[in-house]
Amino acid sequence: GRTYLLDDNLDCQRYTVYCTARIFDSFLTNINSWREKRLISTMEAKIEKLKSATDDAESKMNEAQEALKVAAKRLAEVKNDLRSLDAEKQANLQVNDTELPDVLEAHAKAKEEYDTWKSRYETNKRYLDKMQGNR
Repeated sequence: GRTYLLDDNLDCQRYTVYCTARIFDSFLTNINSWREKRLISTMEAKIEKLKSATDDAESKMNEAQEALKVAAKRLAEVKNDLRSLDAEKQANLQVNDTELPDVLEAHAKAKEEYDTWKSRYETNKRYLDKMQGNR
């Protein structure tokens, strides 16, 4: 380092500026280090939260997929039952006299729920992959 002669006012001012600059540099280094650690900590917390939401969405998507399979199977059974009726009964049968409207509605709800959870899972997974790639 430099040696300062403190015998005149100008040297005292220079030394004060030098010390202040060193303290300020140290302060900035510490602040930046703290911010970086906090940012990493915050990012890790966000990733964990997103991972939990992704796992939950995947679980619910799988449940909805099973419900959709059951609803599709039930719909196929009802359609087969209606097709197996003889021609005379089919001619006199009205749709509202069958289970078909209820089964169709249940199938539509199951499909909508599955699509919703699938979309949520795919979106969460995409963001999670991006966030984990940035670590």
